[in-house]
Amino acid sequence: MTDTTKNTSQGHWFYSLVTDPTTKGGAEPAAPVIEPQPNAPTDTAPTTTETDETTRPDMVGALWLEGTPPAESGWSTEPIVEPKRRFRIWTMIVWVTVLGLVVAGGAYAYSQPERVAANTQAEYTAALVDLHNEMRTAQSVLDTVTGSDSTPDDLANAYVPLGAFDIKAGAVRDVALAPLPAAWPLVPTGPIDDLAPLRAEIGLIATAADDLSNRLETTLEYRSSLAAVISLPDLPTAADAGAINTLSVELASFLADTTTVANGLPIDPSFSDHRDLLRAWLGDLAELQVTYLDALRNGDQTTAASAVNAIHEGQRAVEVSLLETLNTVRSALDTLILDTADAIAQIVNGS
Repeated sequence: MTDTTKNTSQGHWFYSLVTDPTTKGGAEPAAPVIEPQPNAPTDTAPTTTETDETTRPDMVGALWLEGTPPAESGWSTEPIVEPKRRFRIWTMIVWVTVLGLVVAGGAYAYSQPERVAANTQAEYTAALVDLHNEMRTAQSVLDTVTGSDSTPDDLANAYVPLGAFDIKAGAVRDVALAPLPAAWPLVPTGPIDDLAPLRAEIGLIATAADDLSNRLETTLEYRSSLAAVISLPDLPTAADAGAINTLSVELASFLADTTTVANGLPIDPSFSDHRDLLRAWLGDLAELQVTYLDALRNGDQTTAASAVNAIHEGQRAVEVSLLETLNTVRSALDTLILDTADAIAQIVNGS
């Protein structure tokens, strides 16, 4: 027959560990504490099949609720430690950060064409505004190089403002020739493609500005070259031998210098008629000076006067041709300045 007293004693000892004696109401009634037997075997499992109230399964839960066994029980407890979840929080933070960076990067990449298009258009506008501000400079240079009363000093001082205008025209040419900015891979290029028509218009303005600058420079060089030619000496109809020798040297120098200048004049269709007339007059002057000097040596004042009149008429014809050419150039360049300035204003003002 199985010794149930031993089992009962062990059951009550276990029950004393998990049952709160202060429990009221629906809690289990407190059981008397039975001292464990020192010599009771600990490795022999109970064989009774009867169910004692101290061995019910819910007593295990009571043990966990109690948390602390009696001091004399010989049991030890360890504090329950919450599982560390910090690594999960940091993982979530990292993933959220990565996701945010991906979204922000995608938005940044998607807006890249708009940004570069806006920057490029700002460069276009800045170059056009600078050129437009220099249009008054171009007009001032035009007044100088085509003015009939411009002195050699006036012409020499016109090179500096003309250089300033040429720099601004070159800046517009550079932005017109520069390729459109490139978009990142897999990004829509619509805003960049929209710059193509504007770039084409700026190219036309750059061409007009370059043409204006080149024609102003050609006119200035043409006028400056002619102004450097020594003027004709006085041509009397009677002179002594010494004066005749002096006149011979002066006329020869004038003819040589003017011929050199005529051969080195800038090639420009606007001045072709004047240049041809100048060369023809210089050819006539080479013959007329011989006739004139011989008449002086022979004392033939009539022939000398006729030669002088022919020389002066040819000179006046050349001067009139130059004034007519300058008026034509002025009219054409005036129109070019106004048209270029108007084209710039339409782009800058968005009209």
